[in-house]
Amino acid sequence: MKQSCNILIVNEIASVRRTVINTLKAEAGNAIIHEASNDKQAIKLLKQLSKIDYIFTDLEFDNGSGSQFITAAKRLPSASEAVYVVISARKDREALLEAAAAGATDFLLRPFTSSTLILKFRKLIGVQQRSSERVSLFEAYPARIIFKQAAYDTRIRDISLGGCNVRSPLLSKGGSIYDTCQIVISNEALGDILIDAQLVRLERDLENPEQTTVLAAFQFSSTSTDAVERLARLIKSARNTSVH
Repeated sequence: MKQSCNILIVNEIASVRRTVINTLKAEAGNAIIHEASNDKQAIKLLKQLSKIDYIFTDLEFDNGSGSQFITAAKRLPSASEAVYVVISARKDREALLEAAAAGATDFLLRPFTSSTLILKFRKLIGVQQRSSERVSLFEAYPARIIFKQAAYDTRIRDISLGGCNVRSPLLSKGGSIYDTCQIVISNEALGDILIDAQLVRLERDLENPEQTTVLAAFQFSSTSTDAVERLARLIKSARNTSVH
């Protein structure tokens, strides 16, 4: 990692904070890392800081939840654009969906190894870097996201050969971080484009105050040569009609 970044670790367990801090220091030696033992201490610290790039937070605190903390933190200028990673020993689907709706980007289940954390951090950085290669769509394309448990009708907001971002209904019937799926992109000129993908990020949809939708990021995996060629034509067409 070449450029410096600011990281905040929020966790009531000192040993977890120390593990995350030591691992990230070894991985990103030029990072500035802050820590807080609870949500209230973290909010107080964020009000004093100018900008935080990554926040690793617990899912539960003595007097509140990680979701409530993320919602409050996102209102602060220093943390409004931060990447939020929830660390928890719980596998409560509803709690994880609530955190995703609040703005959690990724999840890390305890116990975890340093190697797992490093891979997670590198993946987050890679997703941010690839976002600059995406094409924002002048007219969002309809798509259907098909998980094993459920399917959702969505709109693609931006896209690249490596993945896409969509606005989706809440994934209340099935589908979670790292689940595989198929994405069917509907286009009148090119026909339906079927792509295998993996859900890699969920974020709160700030344009929807009712919180009935989320923003989801997908990484494309194996797909047919024909689908790749038609996807490239779709992206080229979108590039030509995008407003910059």
